[in-house]
Amino acid sequence: MPYNLGDEVSGILAINDGKGTIGYNLQHSKGRQRFTVAHELGHYVMHGKTKKELFVDKDYIVKFRSNKKYSLTEVKQEKEANAFAAALLMPKELVFKELYREQGLTENELIEFLAKRFVVSVPAMTYRISDLNSFL
Repeated sequence: MPYNLGDEVSGILAINDGKGTIGYNLQHSKGRQRFTVAHELGHYVMHGKTKKELFVDKDYIVKFRSNKKYSLTEVKQEKEANAFAAALLMPKELVFKELYREQGLTENELIEFLAKRFVVSVPAMTYRISDLNSFL
């Protein structure tokens, strides 16, 4: 569900009696919204059985920019939710197929093309390609 969550909050997941409700920031780009929903879905699938009933996500990747102290469990859960979202929105096989198909583009042009193709942000695609380099 879209919400006006302000500048800092990307998304929320509220779990009540085992049922999850995902909220995403109406002010963010379509690509960011899609990643946020997939990220929160990842929390629900992987972490929904925990006692925690509310996930509020502000800073998926660049946690050192925040003054909040994160526990090792929180950092692990965020990494897992990011990986879930990346795999859901940018499946390895499809990304590789597009990478091998597109020739003649600079690295930046290729990343921008793929971000548009998969309807994700350029930073999300950059991180996904970086992660997928380990499969080459």
